[in-house]
Amino acid sequence: MSRLIKDKNISITQKYGKNHTGIDIIGTVGGNSYIKAHTDGTVYKIVDGRNNDTNTKGANRYGNYIQLKHKGGYYTLYAHLQKGLKLKVGDKVKQGDIIGIMGNSGNAYGTHLHFEVRKPDNYVIDPENYLENNLPNEEDDIKLYYRVHLLKENKWLSWIKQNNNENPNSYDYAGIYGKEIDGIQIKVEK
Repeated sequence: MSRLIKDKNISITQKYGKNHTGIDIIGTVGGNSYIKAHTDGTVYKIVDGRNNDTNTKGANRYGNYIQLKHKGGYYTLYAHLQKGLKLKVGDKVKQGDIIGIMGNSGNAYGTHLHFEVRKPDNYVIDPENYLENNLPNEEDDIKLYYRVHLLKENKWLSWIKQNNNENPNSYDYAGIYGKEIDGIQIKVEK
């Protein structure tokens, strides 16, 4: 049994690579393959009503698709689904919930699922390691705090809170440019 396709074993027909941002998967038995949510999450983006068109480019090449956002900031994307998706943006799903049916929409040359895993910065990573495993940082909700000490004023600035999956905001310390610092403190909380 697969974590992505209900009651079916899966076969990967195309791997992640230079010109392919995910993996293509088929079920080993014909017929409708119900697609399941890999992990608990929230519907971040959904596109429905597209037909098969092998000339599409950009996001249109995904056809009908659902993108879920997960704890820890990671995303999963399920593309080339059949029309008639029942979810909407903001809906919560649990791991194993049916989210659609494998299809042939968008720039596809046959019925299959295109599956992607994206980091919090929306950068795609090889999803094969996560087919049957949890996403990175799925279990952790780590908070990072940091502050700097100004040398000439001899004082610590306020703590800045940053989730471990966010990029630092350089503007948080915009007021210290041109000032010398002689220390930084970092603390982590779970």
